[in-house]
Amino acid sequence: GLQLAGTSAHVYIEHDVPDCDVQRLERAVRALVARHDALRACVTEDGQLHVLPDVPAYEVAVLDLRGRDPAPAQRELDRVREEMTHQGPPGVLL
Repeated sequence: GLQLAGTSAHVYIEHDVPDCDVQRLERAVRALVARHDALRACVTEDGQLHVLPDVPAYEVAVLDLRGRDPAPAQRELDRVREEMTHQGPPGVLL
């Protein structure tokens, strides 16, 4: 009997990972999503929970600031941090 607020919960965590193998990370996330139903779950507008059999392959967004002047690179990082700390994922409704 509770009304959905239209806001998804989210957590913003930042890691500094030198030499991150992005393709390997994507494969790991995709395997995790394939294995755990809850990561493919969505709620319909009438409140019904559905587990999708498959979802689009997750792609890690990369912002490569290597080689940029430090001040503009820092401003870009600050902009991304501000955006991501206040922006949760969209709610998934069928």
